[in-house]
Amino acid sequence: MLAQLYRLPWPEPAAARKEILEALQAFRAAPFEPSDVHIPTGEGDRPPPPTVNPELEEQCRQERAQWDADVQLALRACLADAEADGCRLEALEFDKDDTVNGHIDFVTAASNLRARNYGIPEADKMHTKRVSGRIIPAMITTTALITGFVGLQAYKLALKKAAASFRNVYVNLAIPCIIPSEPAPPPQIPYLPAAPMAASSSSLGAPTAPGPEADPLAGRCFTLWDRLELNCARDVTLAQFL
Repeated sequence: MLAQLYRLPWPEPAAARKEILEALQAFRAAPFEPSDVHIPTGEGDRPPPPTVNPELEEQCRQERAQWDADVQLALRACLADAEADGCRLEALEFDKDDTVNGHIDFVTAASNLRARNYGIPEADKMHTKRVSGRIIPAMITTTALITGFVGLQAYKLALKKAAASFRNVYVNLAIPCIIPSEPAPPPQIPYLPAAPMAASSSSLGAPTAPGPEADPLAGRCFTLWDRLELNCARDVTLAQFL
C-alpha cells in the first residue's frame, strides 16, 4: 500500500507473502535484558539528587536547538526537491470488495494484532469486511478533514511562514460549513500576587511593607501559551516550591 501511495513498483501478493514469511522466519529477537535502574520504594530508599552542571545543560540546550534547525532545513529541502521533481502522491481509495488490493488484509492483520495484545477475540476477513464497510464513511470525513487542516498549518510552521498566514478553521459538515479565520490573540491574564505577609517593624518602630521589587512578576500579564522555567532541584516537593 505504501508502494502504491508513492508510485513505486511492488511485487505480486503471492511473491510478497513469500518474502515476508522468509524474513519473519529468519528474524531472531534479542534476549531481554533488564536495565540497571534503581526504583525507590520509600522515602529512605531515595537516591541523592543528581548534581546539576550548568555548562552541560547549556550545551544540551544548544544541541537541541541546532538539531531542531537541522530538521527544519532538511524538511524544507525535501519539500523543495519534491516540488521541483513533480512528485505527487497517488490517492488510494479504500475498496473492501477488491480481493487483490490488500486493504482488507491489512485492516484484519492490524486489528487482530491489537486484539491479541489485549485478549480480545480476533476477527476473520469477512467480519472485518462487514464492519469496515460501516465505519469507513465516518473516518474519511471529519477525521481526515481536521488532519488535513492541521497538516497545512504544520507545513507553514516548518517553512517559517509569517504569523498572519496561519488560520483557525471552524467545520460543521452537517450544514456543510467551513470557515477559516485568523487566530485571535490569547487573552491576557493579570498576575495576582500572593497575600502580603505581616508587616515587619523597622528600627524606628514604623511598620514597613514589602516593596514591588520583592515580587518580580508584579504588574505583569500572562497568557495560556506562556511558561515559567524554574531552576531548582528535580525532586523538589510542592511544599518546598511554595
